[in-house]
Amino acid sequence: MSAFGKRLLVVNASGRTVGSVSRELVDILVTKLAPSSRINRETNTLPYVDNNFINNSFNPNATDEHKNGHSTITSQVCVDELNAADQIVIGCPIYNFGLPASLKVLQK
Repeated sequence: MSAFGKRLLVVNASGRTVGSVSRELVDILVTKLAPSSRINRETNTLPYVDNNFINNSFNPNATDEHKNGHSTITSQVCVDELNAADQIVIGCPIYNFGLPASLKVLQK
């Protein structure tokens, strides 16, 4: 086991899957940390908070499918991944001096 922890949650927010500097840096860091297990989360697979999500969030009868529309990834999946991790690495590019929208979707 590395000194960093047993389980590492890696969140990549870059929209680029090839040629991304932030992804390259994350890979270098994770290689050096050598976790015993790794959970990968791509922020571009998460649903955006829209009017449907907001309205259903206040509906006690709404299911996660109602809240997330066609997405198969629910907020509970993200919470479970976060709880399972000993450490978190977030790879975040800076677009026009700000965070990409795909990372902002994680804020609630």
